[in-house]
Parts: sequence; structure tokens; C-alpha cells
Amino acid sequence: MSVRRVWPALLAALLPALAAAQPAPGRIDLRLAHERSQGRYGEASRTTIDQTTLAARYHGAGWWIDVQLPWLRVHNPGGSGLPEANGAGGSQVQGLGDVWWRGRLALREADAWPGLDLVLKFKLASGDAGRGLGTGGRDVALQVDLDHNAAGAQWLAHLGWRHTGDPAGFHPYRNPWYGGVGVQRALSPAWELGAGIDWREAIGRLGPLGEATLHLAWRDGVRRWQLHLTGGWERASPDLALGLSWRQRF
Repeated sequence: MSVRRVWPALLAALLPALAAAQPAPGRIDLRLAHERSQGRYGEASRTTIDQTTLAARYHGAGWWIDVQLPWLRVHNPGGSGLPEANGAGGSQVQGLGDVWWRGRLALREADAWPGLDLVLKFKLASGDAGRGLGTGGRDVALQVDLDHNAAGAQWLAHLGWRHTGDPAGFHPYRNPWYGGVGVQRALSPAWELGAGIDWREAIGRLGPLGEATLHLAWRDGVRRWQLHLTGGWERASPDLALGLSWRQRF
């Protein structure tokens, strides 16, 4: 969501957990998510962002690829669209945001030692930068993920670097390092509780990002529902965000 995280509001990206049993090759996940966030982002008035994201993921043998399509509605009294965007679309704009393509390759399965994955991400300049619905540039990010099972919980960490594309003739964005840690634990065969912290270097004028997220998930076979609550402490982060996602596996 927005340039502060520039991704659709799927907690799978925030906490990229692996299920204990990996999906068989050829399985497809469809996910629908909605998140509402509010924050001041260094301004006197609050910006409200509603993001609805449709995502599809294809599972191969030890790898997967997915695409995330966000639809944004931004109410910003300052009229610049998303925080750190450079649009001038009025106090309320809506439309397609920047689309992300992601791919993950399992380098090592978790056992007595942590599992290791390599993740490659591409962001398209599909959001209307003039209206503040995107950055106006294409991004690429390279990330490593770690996961380890210990003490009855799954422990997660990721570290990555992102090359942030700039609009033609304008160079407002930096290329940040980012990372996060998290933990999740099964409360029962159907219920799961997790928490995580994410951090990112400054990408633009608002400075670094810092967020903490708590999620509760319910799984029924091939279906999964997840509720998450996020709070931020940096100027580039929302004060509060609440989201709900649904996933169906085929």
C-alpha cells in the first residue's frame, strides 16, 4: 500500500511464512484482501488509504510466482495522493496502483537448521503517477528469507535491497535496504497467531519506515482467513492499519 510499503496489503508479504507442508506443484492460490490505513505522514491532517488487492500464485516444485493487483482509494487533504507520491489528483483519488510480480526459489528446506529462500520482486509503473496512485517508475528488489521451527513456533526473518525507479526527468527516490523479523504459532489445528516487525531505510522525503503487525488466521483445508492490525512509529508509516484477507487454494 502506498509508497511507504509499495505493495498490496497482503500480510503474506509482510510475514512471508511457509506452511509446514508445501503445496504440490501445479496448485494455484487466489487471494483477496482489503486494508484501511490512516496516518499523518508529516502533515497536519490525516490521509486515509483503502486498498483492495487481488493476487494469484502458482506453485512449482520448490518455487512459486505470483502477481498482485491493487485497487486504491486515497483521501489526502493535501491533494498529492499516496504519501511520498508526487501527484496532484485532488483530495480524493482512486484507481489501479502499482502492480507487483514476485518469485520465490527455495534454496534450502528447514530442518534442524533454518530454511533459506531467494525472492525476486518487480514493480510495474501501472499506477497513475500524475494522480498520486504510483511512483511513476519501475522497481526491482532482491530478498532472502529465513524460517526456523523452534519452541513450538515458526521464526521468520527477511532482508532485502530495492532499486527504486524514478519518473522521467525526476529523481525523488532512494534505493533502500529493508528487513523484518516475525514469529507465528499454531493455537490449534485451525487457528494461528503471529507478530512481526518491519523496517526500511528512507525511500523519499518522509524518512525510514517502521511498523509492527499482529495477525490472527483461521484455516479450513484449502481456505484461509486472516485479520491483521499494524501500527507504525516512523513518519513514513501509518499510525494504524486494519486488514482482512481470504485465500482459496486450487
